Amino acid sequence: SLERGLMDLNPDEVRIKQEMADACEQVFGIFDGTKWHRSALLAFVATEDLAGIVTDASAPSDEVNSWRAVGVDVVVVDPAPREPLPLRPRDLRRADRTEEATG
Repeated sequence: SLERGLMDLNPDEVRIKQEMADACEQVFGIFDGTKWHRSALLAFVATEDLAGIVTDASAPSDEVNSWRAVGVDVVVVDPAPREPLPLRPRDLRRADRTEEATG
């Protein structure tokens, strides 16, 4: 949230993220448009400590503009289309077994 910064529900995740952020010169949030209106109990990076946010085009423009107004650089990107991953050997074995069972 703009008031509390980047947040998470899991205390262990928050501790790890805080330690990672403390070790960085700059901290960037990377999340898609579905995360903008979510809230959590525990903050791990304060708004004033955030250098920027990278998000996709589904991010609400009013929220993007609010973060920009407090000095956070928000970059909106169009994600590249996902290419299907190549089959792994174990996937090929499974496909062979399925074909044998049905065929």
